[in-house]
Parts: sequence; structure tokens; C-alpha cells
Amino acid sequence: MGNGITITMGPPSEVNVGGERIAKYGVGRKCRGKVVNFKPYGFFVETETGEFGLVHGRNIKGWQWGLRFDKVFRHGSEIEVEVVDVEEKTNRMAFACE
Repeated sequence: MGNGITITMGPPSEVNVGGERIAKYGVGRKCRGKVVNFKPYGFFVETETGEFGLVHGRNIKGWQWGLRFDKVFRHGSEIEVEVVDVEEKTNRMAFACE
């Protein structure tokens, strides 16, 4: 799953800038969160502690391109994600899910 891709989350207003809080999310850690926003390339999840991260389509097990994320995942639904990348300096996280 770790493929060396840099994920850009979008405007700073979407990012929780608590660098110390985001640092606790090590690669491989599983956590629960809610689906909060859809993009053509994936969707954003807010963790139980208020951090945001992107689930890119390539990090969804068995994902078939052409499907719409909002037709498979519901806005506000809780899912389990796995941390695949953490960038403490920019407060960005990337997630994977099944």
C-alpha cells in the first residue's frame, strides 16, 4: 500500500494543524473515522480525534476505477482505515481501507 505518492489534502481549513496529535498516527495503525468529503480521486475521513486524512482510490482494496466513491461509501458513515502515510510537517495523513 505504501507506494511513495504524496497526497495533498486541500485548503488549510480542512487540516487539523495539531502536529503533536497527528504524530501519534504511525504507519500501519488502524483507527475509525467518518467519511466527510468526496473527490474524484478518493474521499476524506475524519478520525475519532479530529484529524483528517485522504483515502485515495488506489488505497482501497479491490477498488474498480469508474465506480463513484459516493455510491459505495456514504457521507457520515463510520469506517475502519489504516494509516499508510503521515507527514508531520504538513499535517497530512493518507489512509487505506477495504
